[in-house]
Amino acid sequence: MIAEAVDIRSLFDRDPWEHQLKGVSETIERMQRVEEPIVLTSPTGGGKTAMMIALIRWADENRWPVVLYTNRNLLLEQTMGELDRAVIDYGVRAAEYRERLALLRDVQLCSIQTEMSQVYRKEARQLHVAKLAIFDEAHLMKTGGAERIINDHLLSGAKVVGVTATPLSLSHLYKHLIIAGRNSELRKCGALVPAYLYAPDELDCSQIKRTVTGEFNLAEVRKKVWTQAIIARVYDKWKHYNPDARPAIGFGPGVEESIWLAKQFHQRGIRAAHIDGNDLWVDGEYYKSDREARRQVVAEWAVGDIPICWNRFVLREGLDFPWLHHLILATPIGSLLSYIQTVGRVLRRSEETPDSVIVTDHGGNYWRHGSPNADQDWAATFNMPTRVVTDIRLEKMREKKDENPEPITCPKCGLVRRAGKQCPNPPLGCGFEHHKRLRMVLQRDGELKEVTGEILRPRRRAQWDNTQRLWDSMYFPSSRSKSRHASTFKQLEARFFLDHHYYPPRTLKNMPKRETDWYRKAKDVARGDLI
Repeated sequence: MIAEAVDIRSLFDRDPWEHQLKGVSETIERMQRVEEPIVLTSPTGGGKTAMMIALIRWADENRWPVVLYTNRNLLLEQTMGELDRAVIDYGVRAAEYRERLALLRDVQLCSIQTEMSQVYRKEARQLHVAKLAIFDEAHLMKTGGAERIINDHLLSGAKVVGVTATPLSLSHLYKHLIIAGRNSELRKCGALVPAYLYAPDELDCSQIKRTVTGEFNLAEVRKKVWTQAIIARVYDKWKHYNPDARPAIGFGPGVEESIWLAKQFHQRGIRAAHIDGNDLWVDGEYYKSDREARRQVVAEWAVGDIPICWNRFVLREGLDFPWLHHLILATPIGSLLSYIQTVGRVLRRSEETPDSVIVTDHGGNYWRHGSPNADQDWAATFNMPTRVVTDIRLEKMREKKDENPEPITCPKCGLVRRAGKQCPNPPLGCGFEHHKRLRMVLQRDGELKEVTGEILRPRRRAQWDNTQRLWDSMYFPSSRSKSRHASTFKQLEARFFLDHHYYPPRTLKNMPKRETDWYRKAKDVARGDLI
């Protein structure tokens, strides 16, 4: 029987937002109709934990045992607090919480790392016999041991629901996507606030390679662009944009750089902390990252006694820090998934941030991935690899597609806007009018270089009498290749330019009709999908 919306409301502790009601109602309805896994997505700050609790209560009412998986200690601790406040009777299967082990309870909260160790490596116990298995931050649990756990729950007859703000590269596991709200809808209902984005400078990442996920290679970032000159820029702009030192979170390119940034703030008389999976650094000392130490740092951060906390990525997913006013990106981020998770830390509305928050971007991430406030078309990108989503965005910017204009940065105050010759007036901008695009790029030697003009210039395309023949001479051998290293259409296009010094128009025969197929190997795209 399909659950009625009026019944779903009773599963929440307060009157749910419409997107929460929609997400839970559609997930329950889908679970009752299909066997395949479902992924439920809602923006960071949209109350996904409340939706998971509603699903747990629904399952409990139907006498379904439930297991909820998390993958980081900080997230597990926060989830425990939410389950306690919701008066859920549950056991904890996590190495740091042996005192909360209660294997006979119908609801279990699990550290996925502990389960992989206890169930598969040590064979000390079995997976919880659940009828509903929920995977929080599902984008982090999609390969290896996590994939094995998902498949074992499916084999046992359980319904599997992944929950995430970024449903990318998940279609190999989850067959059904449910979208519970977008950023604009969440701002309208009061769940989120707008972020004002400033890009006073950026690292020169033009020569940095990206990995298969789209992320920048950390070793190359350290070698080619990371410089001590960035600290002066980061510190000065922190003071400029956040003069009252309201609580801030900072992201560095790696753990070492995050610690270094915290130390540099400390040396300038500002209390700063660093948190990673193993250690804490605060007030000039290292501490083991156990739960009591983490709680103390977070408590001082929440009230402003520690104005800024630095990390690489450990504070990126799922964690609720509603007091945050300012987010600093002291790193380039190559992956859209990482970017959305990162900027999402600061968008949640709270008593401390009732109207707006600010993001300072020193990595050029704003033009690579778009505004933190933008709605994402998850239905269109669900089946795409993570890197391809960003590559398509950049391609549209390069080709000047109207739906994806290049953002504009004010050369005087750094405020990023969508269009117009004039920066918005104070207090957000400075009102400066300018007629050319200009960015400040931080060089390896620490010097700032003015870069004018478009970020991505259109490619020189042409078609001559022999262009079709030249393209075919590349396409057909590649389409018949049996090598696993066979070329994608994008690689064929790049090779065409290297050989002939111009790009062919994308309207030739034997070119993909769909934009996404340009990123697939030529041998894998059916002839019927080509022009």
